[in-house]
Amino acid sequence: MRILRSLGKRVFRTKPFAALLRRCGINPRQYWLLIDLFDTLSERQEVARMGSHDYSMRYFVLIMFVVSAAVSLALAADGVSPGIFCFALIGLTLFQLSVVLLPEVAENLVNPVEGLVLAHQPVNGATWSGAKLTHLVKLVVYVVAGMNILPAGVGVFLELEWLRNSGQVEVR
Repeated sequence: MRILRSLGKRVFRTKPFAALLRRCGINPRQYWLLIDLFDTLSERQEVARMGSHDYSMRYFVLIMFVVSAAVSLALAADGVSPGIFCFALIGLTLFQLSVVLLPEVAENLVNPVEGLVLAHQPVNGATWSGAKLTHLVKLVVYVVAGMNILPAGVGVFLELEWLRNSGQVEVR
């Protein structure tokens, strides 16, 4: 996790990304200060639900990894078509994202308490919204990657097996 975080900092804290933020009306310096502030508050658990560092979120993603692995292996063992396999796992992912994102969106975008912390330091709306949406995007990446890494590998082998059984691919 720390490796990904340091890689993300090296990739996104560059001048081209700062220029992109400026074109969107976001102050890059304040944006990164807010991102660091939200990460710090999340690690200290001083804010109600900032899921990326919350232990319950880590356990949730781990449990969803196990569930999606079990579902994908059961579907592959049953020999379902790749279309049904993808449909079932996309449905499971959408359901779990809705369970995770609805409370997070309500907490992050509607809760005015966090904004009062910075009342002495004016932050424009685009910068504030961009930092909050970045947190939600990180949450989506954690959940989707955690749930779909193993099923993606199973799906590749399921597709090859499906093609081999239908006679479209010859295996030597």
